[in-house]
Amino acid sequence: HKKCNGSVVSGLIISIAISIIITSIVLIGKQLFVSYFKTNTAYTLLLFLIPAIISTAIYSPFKGYLWGKEKFLEVSLVEFLEQVIRIGSYFLCCILINFSNPLSPVGISASIACIVSTLIGIYFYFKSEGGFSTPKTCFKAVFKSSCISFTDSYLFLGFFAHALIKIFSTLCGISGFFLTTDGN
Repeated sequence: HKKCNGSVVSGLIISIAISIIITSIVLIGKQLFVSYFKTNTAYTLLLFLIPAIISTAIYSPFKGYLWGKEKFLEVSLVEFLEQVIRIGSYFLCCILINFSNPLSPVGISASIACIVSTLIGIYFYFKSEGGFSTPKTCFKAVFKSSCISFTDSYLFLGFFAHALIKIFSTLCGISGFFLTTDGN
């Protein structure tokens, strides 16, 4: 049990670190995202999704533990409840609040659903005799098992590179970095 618990803790540290990096990029790179999407609406959606990113990062190691312990009913119940909460909170947002941004209820409902499902998943983790123990011997194994496949990484990097090139070229155009063809 201690090795599994250490793996959960190391997975938790790794996934939270990744979510902090992603959140920082979103918060620091506002102008980049607005330039890329050509609208504040999409950036606002990203802001509303930050709690979903963080809570999903927190839930992932707990979900892995439950899955590894063959607690399929618990994992399925969490996933089902997340979808029910997402749909219900979307309709509640639309009924109770008049948003100027039509995507706001989508982001808010996704975040609410992810936060609640994370809390339920953590409950099931501790109910299934999960706990916390030192992760120092587990980091390498968890990181190695978490790496995405070679093909997936190329697909992700291809999309990410395209987005970065578009953002970079937009910023360079805005800042006047590139000279025009007539030498000005």
